[in-house]
Amino acid sequence: MRPTHPFTMTIQRNPGRLIAVGGGKGGVGKSVVSSNLAIAIAALGAKVTVIDLDLGAANLHTLFGIARPEVGLQDFLDREVELAETTTRTSAYGVSLIAGSSQVGVANISHKQKQRLMSHIRQLPGDVILLDLGAGTTFNTLDFVDLADLRVVVMTPQMTSLQNAYSFLKAAVHRSVQLAADTGEEREVLATAVAQVKDTQRMGTLMAALAARSPVLARRCESLLAHYGTVVVGNQVRDDRDVQIIGNMARMIRDFLQIPAPIQALIRDSAVIRDSVNARRPMLLEGGGAAATELRRLAQALLAPDVARLRHDRRHGGMTGTLDVPSMLATA
Repeated sequence: MRPTHPFTMTIQRNPGRLIAVGGGKGGVGKSVVSSNLAIAIAALGAKVTVIDLDLGAANLHTLFGIARPEVGLQDFLDREVELAETTTRTSAYGVSLIAGSSQVGVANISHKQKQRLMSHIRQLPGDVILLDLGAGTTFNTLDFVDLADLRVVVMTPQMTSLQNAYSFLKAAVHRSVQLAADTGEEREVLATAVAQVKDTQRMGTLMAALAARSPVLARRCESLLAHYGTVVVGNQVRDDRDVQIIGNMARMIRDFLQIPAPIQALIRDSAVIRDSVNARRPMLLEGGGAAATELRRLAQALLAPDVARLRHDRRHGGMTGTLDVPSMLATA
């Protein structure tokens, strides 16, 4: 019999949702968030597969207490098995893992390999596919962001983390806009607009320049931005000043990149988290305290949107871009 959980809710099972967890910088806690978020989502009744896409520096299996996965992403890339056959059961109910690879060169997978991987990710069974992304802003990483329905950006209050998180999200937004151009003519129009706009920090300026050349493409890109489906997670937060810093970054993302990015979780710096990493056992399996409460709230927020409608409206316009749940910082 399936265990009950106080946060149980109705899951939209078709289509399943793709959630990307990134942040641009290593060491900010993306994998810790991904592993525990997967458990929090599964506790709500969803079947979750989490994929370690930190190509070349995979460690998600370690956080689940799995020393040597028998099968994983490398086997798929080597064409030995299909992606759905690379899953490993974890100790968490309802959570499966596709372990990554630390093999030399895997971070530089070819365009053909990436396209094949993305195609297979779209076909994976389950309610939620959680993508744990690596650091940096390579096209490989950015295209996995574009693949997702919902995007979780993890940042700490440290300046380097904030800078990298913003650069990561800016690159992802620009990449998504680039991919929204369907034809060679539209791509040329977009390239011309980008070349003529000096302030590429402000997407509103680029959209205005684009609208003067192609109103149809501009409307499509504006709809994509309005429905970008992004939430911010502040990690290693210590005090109210850190909360304010994260809030300022969320507002900067909204103002400059034209995408709603409410703060959906604030995870305090905690010995519980550090101990869980050292013990190789996700903290939600042991309760987790206040941090677990934040991650459960995040899980509820990510399961709330109708992703079928989000996919449609991202392309054609419609509902608002913010997730249809109250954010922790409504004014962000």
